[in-house]
Amino acid sequence: MHFVTLQLEKKMKILIVEDNLDSRVLLRKMLEGTGHEVSEAVHGQDALARAKETTPELIISDILMPVMDGFKLCYEVKHDEKLRSVPFIFYTATYVDLEDERLAMGLGASRYIIKPMDPQEFLKVIEDVVAEAAGNELSVPEELVEDPLNLFRKYDTSVSRKLEKKVRELDLYQKVFANALDGVLITDNDGKILEQNPALTALFGYDHADLAGRSAALILGEEVFRNVMAEALRGEPFKRTCEAARQDGTQLIVDISVTALRNERGRKTALVWTIMDITRRCAAEAGQQLFRRLVDASNDAIFVIDAPTSCLLDVNARACVRLGYDREQLLALRLIDIDANLTDMDMWERHLAELADQAGMIVESQHRGRDGSVFPVEVSIVRTSEAGRDLIMAVARDITERRQAEARERQAKQEWDKTFDAVQDIITLQDSDMRLIRVNRAAHEAFRAGVGDLLGKFCYQVFRGTAEPCQGCPVPDTLENFVSYSAEIEHPNLNKIFWVTASPILDENGGISSIAHFARDITKQKRMEIQIRQSQKMEAIGTLAGGIAHDFNNILTAILGYAELALGEVEKDSDAAVDIREIAQAGRRAGELVRQILTFSRQTEHEKKPVRIQYIVKEALQLLRASIPTRIALRQDIDAAGGTVLADPTQIHQVVMNLSTNAYHAMRESGGVLGVTLKAVQIGPAKDDRLLGLLPGPYLDLTVSDTGCGMDKATMEKIFEPYFTTKKKGEGTGLGLAVAHGIVTQHGGRITVYSEPGRGSTFHVYLPELATMAPELNNEEFEVAPRGTERVLVVDDESIIVILEQRILTDLGYRVTALTSSVAAQQLFAAKPAEFDLVITDMAMPEMTGMELAASLLAVRPDIPIILCTGFSEIINEDTAKALGIREYVMKPVLRGKLATVVRKVLDEK
Repeated sequence: MHFVTLQLEKKMKILIVEDNLDSRVLLRKMLEGTGHEVSEAVHGQDALARAKETTPELIISDILMPVMDGFKLCYEVKHDEKLRSVPFIFYTATYVDLEDERLAMGLGASRYIIKPMDPQEFLKVIEDVVAEAAGNELSVPEELVEDPLNLFRKYDTSVSRKLEKKVRELDLYQKVFANALDGVLITDNDGKILEQNPALTALFGYDHADLAGRSAALILGEEVFRNVMAEALRGEPFKRTCEAARQDGTQLIVDISVTALRNERGRKTALVWTIMDITRRCAAEAGQQLFRRLVDASNDAIFVIDAPTSCLLDVNARACVRLGYDREQLLALRLIDIDANLTDMDMWERHLAELADQAGMIVESQHRGRDGSVFPVEVSIVRTSEAGRDLIMAVARDITERRQAEARERQAKQEWDKTFDAVQDIITLQDSDMRLIRVNRAAHEAFRAGVGDLLGKFCYQVFRGTAEPCQGCPVPDTLENFVSYSAEIEHPNLNKIFWVTASPILDENGGISSIAHFARDITKQKRMEIQIRQSQKMEAIGTLAGGIAHDFNNILTAILGYAELALGEVEKDSDAAVDIREIAQAGRRAGELVRQILTFSRQTEHEKKPVRIQYIVKEALQLLRASIPTRIALRQDIDAAGGTVLADPTQIHQVVMNLSTNAYHAMRESGGVLGVTLKAVQIGPAKDDRLLGLLPGPYLDLTVSDTGCGMDKATMEKIFEPYFTTKKKGEGTGLGLAVAHGIVTQHGGRITVYSEPGRGSTFHVYLPELATMAPELNNEEFEVAPRGTERVLVVDDESIIVILEQRILTDLGYRVTALTSSVAAQQLFAAKPAEFDLVITDMAMPEMTGMELAASLLAVRPDIPIILCTGFSEIINEDTAKALGIREYVMKPVLRGKLATVVRKVLDEK
C-alpha cells in the first residue's frame, strides 16, 4: 500500500492501542512514515501502564478490546493528573453509532474517527489535534467534571449495547460456521483438530467425533499436511490446491486456505483451515480445456456470434490464422465484416429469419481475410441460446482446395470428353451384357444415330443388326478372363473391317464394372494390303516379264529376221511366201504383246500416241475368250473403219479387260451374253445429261454389256469409288472400276453405266476421236533397204542373232566382223580402232554389258558411232544411252528394214 506522507512541524511520541495486529501494523507504518515515534499496546490496561511509565504526546485507541476497552482507557487517562493533558483520539470501526461518539467526546477524547479514513485526511486530523494541544485549546467536557455518575451510566449503556451486538454477531458467526458450504477446520498450532463444521465432515465422509482431537493429516495425508503446516507457520495467510482422499478412498481436489488466529499480544493461538472441494470444477475446467484444445486444433474455423448484432464473441485458433487476425482483433469485428456475401445488417437479419425456421443449415459463402483476399467457405450454422443470449454457432470450412479440385475435375472431364469424342475409332463402354452405356462421337457418326439413340442397345445389334454376338468377338473372352483381347471382325452392314479390342475396367473389388470396346476401321488398311499384294504380284509378273523379255525378243528377232531372209529367196506369190508372211505377221504381234506385257507390269512408262483401238479391243477379247466358260456367249461388233484416238494402248487394253472381266463375273453362275461394240458417235449439246462435261465433237463409243444380275441405284452410285466391290471376299480389290474411270478421264473421255437388278449392266466408254488416222500394221514385204560399204563390228552373246545381223548387213553391202564375246570385241577394237566405222552391240551380255563395252570403246575412240540393241533393260533407256554417247537405242526384235535404216542413219550423221 502506498501512503501519502504529511510532514508535521513537530515529531511526537504516539501510543497506539489496538488488539488487531494487522490494524496495528498498518497504523504504525503510516505514522512512522511521517517521522513520529510510535509505541504499541494491545489493550487498555497495557496502554495505561505504558503511558504512566513513559508519557506519550498522543494516544490513538480502538474501542472494543480485551482486559480494558477504549472507553475505560480514555476515562482513566483523563482522570490521571499526569496524563490528563495528553490528546486522545478514538480510531475505530467496530459497533459504531451516534451515542458512542457522544460518549467518547464526553470522556475527553479530542477526535472520534471512523475507519477507514484516507491516510492524508487521517494525518491532517492528527495535525489539527497536535496544534490544539500546543495552543492549550483542548478542553474537558463539563460532564466529566460535574457528573461522573451520569458519564458511567452512558459508558455502561454503550458497552452493554456493544456486547449485545457482539453476542449477536458471534451467534451469527456460529451459524455461518455451521452452515458454510465449504469445509472449515480449526486446529491448534500443531494441526490438532479443535473444531470442524458439518460441511467438512460431510466432504471427507467422517463423523464429528471421528475427527475431534485428531491431526488434520488424517484427512489431508501426511505429505500435504506437512507442506500446509510449513506454510502456515510462516505467519502469512496463503492458499493452495492439492489432492486429498475421502474416508472411502475417493480422491478429491481441494483448495486449502489457512489463516492464523492471534491473541492480544499477536501470538498465534489457532489455525483456521478453509477447505473447498473443487473436484468437479477441475473436471469441468479440464473438460473445457480439452474442448478448447480440440476446438483450436480443428482445421475448420469456429465462431460464436451474437445473433442480434453479428458481433463475434469467441473464435478458435484456425479462424484467426485463416483470416490473418490475432484473437483480440478478430473479436472486435462482426460477421458482416468478414463475410463477403453479407453486405449489411439487413441481409444478416434475413439470414436470421431463414434460420429461425430450421434446426440448422449449411450454406456456402465467401470469407474476406485481413489482406483483402476472398476465399470460398462451407458454413454449418446452428442457432442456440446460452444464459439468455441469442447465439449463432458457425463452423466454416475453407473449400478453396475443394473448389480447385472440382475445377480440375471439370477440366479433366471436359478434356477427357473432348479426347473421347476426338478419337476417330468407335469407342463404346459396355456392361457385362454388352449393352452400350456410353459411346463417342465417332460411333454416332458411323451409325448415323443421334445422341442417346445407341444407349441401352446391344453391341452386336448396333454393329451387325444380329441377335447374337459377332463370331470372333473379343468381349466374351475379356469378360471371362479379365484381360484385353483383340480380333479382326468384318461388318457387312457397314461394308467395313474393324480391328476390335475389348479391355476390362475393374472396380475397387477387382470385378469388371464395364468393358471398353475399341473398334478401329481398318478397311482402307486391309484394302491397301490387298493392293500391295496385288502390286507385289504385278511386280513379280513384271520381274518375270523383264526376265524373259530379253530372251523372248531375241527369239522373235531370229524368227522375224530369218523370215525376211526367206522371203527374199522365194517367189513373191508362191505358197511359201504366203506362209512366211504369216510367220512374220505372227512374230510382229508377238513382239507387240511382249511390249504390252512389259507396260502392263509397269516396266515401261505410259506413252500416249495415235492408235486405232479396234486392234486393242480384238486382242483383249482374244485373251479373254480362253477364260470365259462356254455357257457365256461373246458377241462383238467392232467397226473396222473406226477412227483414231490419242491413247496409251496398254491402258486402253486394261480398261477393256476390266469391263469385260466384270461382265463375265456377273454371269459366271447363270451364264448369258457378253457384248462388246465399238463405233463412232457424235456428241452434241443435246446429248444425255450423263455425258455433260464432254466437249461436242466426234467420239468412239466402246460399249461392254452383260445379261447378268444387274445393280440397284445405290450400288451404281458407289461402283467407281476406290475399294468398293460387289464381288465375294478374295475375288476383287475394289480398284478395277476406279482405275478404269481414272484412265478414261485422263484420256479426256467419260465412262457411264446403266443397270437394273436382274436385267444386266451396260457400260459406255467415250473417247475423243482424232482427225488423222493411225498407220496400219505393215503386213507387206519390206521396202528396199538402204545399203552401204562401211565396216561394221557386230557384238551379241546369242550366236543366232550375230549370224542373222551379219547376213542382213552383208547382203546390204557392209563389211561385217561378228563376235559373241564383248571382251573379245573390246580387245579387237582396242588393237585396231581405225578399222571400224560402226559398232552394233547387244545390252545384256555376260562378262561385260553393252553399256560397259560402249563406254570402253568410246574411251579409245570418242567419235566411233555405236548402236545399242536390247530385248529389255532396267538399267538403261534411250535417254540414258544417248547421254553416254551412244548414237541409237533400238528395241528388239530388230528386223531387216529397221536395222538397215538405223545403220544408214547413224553412218550418214557421222
